[in-house]
Amino acid sequence: GKHLRLVSLRRCGGITDAALVALTAGCPKLQHVDLHQCGSITDMGVRALAMGNPELVHLDIGSCEGVLSNDTVTLVAESCPNLQYLSLDLCYWLPGEGGEG
Repeated sequence: GKHLRLVSLRRCGGITDAALVALTAGCPKLQHVDLHQCGSITDMGVRALAMGNPELVHLDIGSCEGVLSNDTVTLVAESCPNLQYLSLDLCYWLPGEGGEG
C-alpha cells in the first residue's frame, strides 16, 4: 500500500468518502487516481485525497454525481502542485465551501 502509485476505481459507484480517507491513509504516494463515475464521493473525500497525496499528477473525478464546491477544486490545485491532469466533466457544482457562499 505505501508504495502504490496508481489506483483506478472507475465506475465503482459504491466507493464512499470514508473509503477515500482510508485509501489516502494507507497509500500516501498516489500519483494517478481514476474515480470517474464514482457517484458517492463528495467534497470530503476529494479533499482528503488531495491533502493526503501531494504527489498527485492525474486525478479523474469526472461524471461523479456527488456535489463538489469551487473551494474543493482550489484546494486540489494548491495541495497537488505537480497535478497535470484534472477531469471534472459532468460534476455538479456549488459555489463556495460545501455549497455555502
